[in-house]
Amino acid sequence: MVSGTGHPFQRLQTFPAGSIVIDTDQPLGILAFDLLQPDSPDSFWSWGFFNATLVSAEAPEDYVMELMARKMLAESPELKAQFEKKLGEDKAFSADPARV
Repeated sequence: MVSGTGHPFQRLQTFPAGSIVIDTDQPLGILAFDLLQPDSPDSFWSWGFFNATLVSAEAPEDYVMELMARKMLAESPELKAQFEKKLGEDKAFSADPARV
């Protein structure tokens, strides 16, 4: 469960085509309000439906980064030379697979 406090405010907003407006004057209007109100204990926010918006990004997978690093080294002789120099001079760096 996620907790937080909403800070309601009013603003003039123009919604783009395809936006959804939920009218609360309907049989399940109160339910829609409760699900979208962050302070509600049963809201989508409380149940973690928006947790992905709380992180900046996921870390890239090693297999993706390795291919990218190999390509960068192949395309830049200067970068490759710097990398090989670092491998030769820094034994802690060259011994750590997570850093190489």
